[in-house]
Amino acid sequence: MTYKLDSKTVSVALCTHNGAAFIDEQLQTIYFGSVQPTETVVCDDLSVDQTCKIVSVWMSNQPSIRLIQNNPILGVTKNFEKALSLTTGEIIFLCDQDDKWHPDKLSIIVATFERRSDLLLIHSDARLVDASGASINCSLFQALEVSKNEMDQIRSGNAFNALMRHNLVTGATAAFRRSLLTAALPIPAEWVHDEWLAIIASAIGKVDFLNEMLIDYRQHGRNQIGMRKLTLTEKIKKAFTSRPNFHLKQVRRTEVLLERLLSLGPLVPPRRIDMVRVKLLHHKICAQYPTNRLRRIVPILCEILTGRYSQYSTGLRSIIRDLFEPA
Repeated sequence: MTYKLDSKTVSVALCTHNGAAFIDEQLQTIYFGSVQPTETVVCDDLSVDQTCKIVSVWMSNQPSIRLIQNNPILGVTKNFEKALSLTTGEIIFLCDQDDKWHPDKLSIIVATFERRSDLLLIHSDARLVDASGASINCSLFQALEVSKNEMDQIRSGNAFNALMRHNLVTGATAAFRRSLLTAALPIPAEWVHDEWLAIIASAIGKVDFLNEMLIDYRQHGRNQIGMRKLTLTEKIKKAFTSRPNFHLKQVRRTEVLLERLLSLGPLVPPRRIDMVRVKLLHHKICAQYPTNRLRRIVPILCEILTGRYSQYSTGLRSIIRDLFEPA
């Protein structure tokens, strides 16, 4: 189905770094879809392969494509921040260099924004594929283990509650209204761009998802941020793997979030500020657990009884990791 875009202008923020193996195919899927974006801003992070040459060839036929070359290298999050700041569209799509958009991705999402004036950010499911583009028989939502309760929270307008536990929004599947940038930029160093955009959007507006798999999300050895479903053995091994200063890092991330939300004043409901403060308390308590596993049992049990593990961490999964991981 092809949707009419009405008067909406649509930007794609596409970040590249040594993506010559995939960038041509990605641009084909963007520009050979049912509709085309108004502009595509390509921010290249000092590629040393043929990425920029390939993009330049596209520019000769697609004047809506702009190429910006960074020097020095910025890294993933700051590169996306730069790309976003250079867009001009009313609706902005995040885009990785190595995925493949399905033909109706853009039109379906823009049509959703046109139908729902309250919607600030939307994301979708994705088909996970290998380096050659073959399905690995797993969807993105399956790999993220998105629960029915989390989906229900998001559907009911409480995406912020779900995202307080863990991030569920993958940038390559996401799009949002331009107004989000005013609140979200600059992106702090403690956060990855997609999770930051999602949590800020959910704090000040409506976030929702589409069950449709609207991209092929490619998994290969050079993914900056990859995704796949873990086996039971891998989950057990992960539980015993050390995460140096994990909770201290969560404390800092939450402090940064609290500071930004407070700066947004009446845009953020007070109950959400209160939730961030409780999450901060949760991670401060967890950061003080003893190094000895046996001595952790009582303080972990006390924290379980508060209910904060289920509200501000991933429940049983987080409890097991905190109990068994090495100091």
